[in-house]
Amino acid sequence: MAGLIQRERLVPGSRLARKFNKSLWPDIVNRGTPFDAAPPNRFQDRELLAGIRLPLPYPNPTTGVNDIQMWVLFDPALPATFPSQLVRVVQGEIVHSRTSGHSGSHTIHWHGIEPTPANDGVGHDSFEVGQYTYQWHASEPGFYFYHCHKNTVLHFEMGLYGALIIDPPKPPGAPGADPNPPYPLGGPGYVSANTPGLPGFDNATKTLRYDVERAWVCDSMDSRWHELGVNESMFTHGADPNIPNGQVGSGWTSTGILNDFRPDIFVITGVPIPAGANGQPDGNIPITPAAFPLNPDLAASAGVVSATVPRGQTVLLHVLNADYLIQEYTLGIDALVIGADGRNFGTTAHTQYAQPFTIPANRPFRLTSARRWSMIVRPTTAGVIPFKCDFLNWITQAREGTARTQITVI
Repeated sequence: MAGLIQRERLVPGSRLARKFNKSLWPDIVNRGTPFDAAPPNRFQDRELLAGIRLPLPYPNPTTGVNDIQMWVLFDPALPATFPSQLVRVVQGEIVHSRTSGHSGSHTIHWHGIEPTPANDGVGHDSFEVGQYTYQWHASEPGFYFYHCHKNTVLHFEMGLYGALIIDPPKPPGAPGADPNPPYPLGGPGYVSANTPGLPGFDNATKTLRYDVERAWVCDSMDSRWHELGVNESMFTHGADPNIPNGQVGSGWTSTGILNDFRPDIFVITGVPIPAGANGQPDGNIPITPAAFPLNPDLAASAGVVSATVPRGQTVLLHVLNADYLIQEYTLGIDALVIGADGRNFGTTAHTQYAQPFTIPANRPFRLTSARRWSMIVRPTTAGVIPFKCDFLNWITQAREGTARTQITVI
C-alpha cells in the first residue's frame, strides 16, 4: 500500500513531490487511497523533534552542569521523554503514524517491520517540514524499535529513538482478569514464544503468559556531540576544545565529521548510572531514582528499570543495544532466549528452524548496535539477581563503562 501524504503538503515541483512521483502513482498519492479500503486499527502521533534536558547525577563532562541535551520524538498529548515514548500495537493491526517535522526534514524508520518502501523511512527524506502519515502492518509479534533515519549518526546519538512492541492477541481461555492487548509494559501479558513445559504456555497459539516485564535499553553518549553548539547538521560549530589545534580531529565539529566518539555518559532506559570510584563510569542504577523524569512506559512505575518479583513468577526481559559500542551483558540467572531482532523462535512457519535456547547464569553475551533479544527468567529462590552491561570499544574491546541494575526476588 502507498503511504498517505497530505495533499496540501505535497507541493508540486518540490523535492518530496519529485521523489514520490518517481516511485508511486501520483493519482493514488493525491487521492489518499487505498486507505479508504483499509482503515487503521491503531492511530498515533509522533512529532520531530523536542529538545529536553536529561538530569544527571553528576556534572556533565562538557558543560559542568548536571544535565545533558537530548532530542526526542514525542506524542503531542504526552510529556516529551527519553527514550521516546513506547509504540505498542497488536499483531494484525494496520497502524497509521502521523509524523510532523519542526526542524528540517526527518524520517521515522520502523526497524525490523518491513513495510512498503514509501513507509520505511530509510530514504532520508520521507517528508519535509510538513506532515506524513506512515502506514504499516503489525504482522509478526516481537520487540522492535523506531528511530529517525535522517543524518542518522547524529540523530540516533541525540536520542531520536524509542521501543516498539507488537503483542500477540490474548489467547482463547485466558483469565478474564488479564489485560487485553496492547499489554501494559510491566506486566502481566502474553508474548509469542515456543516454550512447551513452562507454566502459562498455550500450544495452540504459541504464546506464554508472563507476570512481570522489563525493557533494558542500554545506551552511551559522548557529551561533546550533545553540547558543542549542536544542530541537525553538525556543520557550523567550532573545534573540539579537548584536542589541541593542528592535531587530527581538532576541527571535527567545524567539518561535520562525526567519527570521534568518546562516550562519557551511560544509561539504562533513560536512567544515567552514577559516577563510580575515581570518576570511572561504573555504577548501579538506583532502585528508585525519583529525581529523574522517566519515561512512564519504558521505565515501568514499579522499580523503574529494576524489578521486584515473587518467587516462581515468569519475567519477560527485553534488551536493546541503542548504542555505537559493543555491549556485553551478564545476568545472574539462567535465561531462556525466546526471540532476536523482532523474530520469536519457533512460533511461525518461517521460524521453525530456530528454537529458544538457554544462556547459563553469569555467562556473558554480546549484542551490537540495534540488536534486540527477548528472554524469559523464572527465579525460584529469594535474593538479588544482578544484571550488568559492559560497554566495549568496537575496535580495541576495551571497557568504556559499566551499568548495572537488578531483579530482587522475594
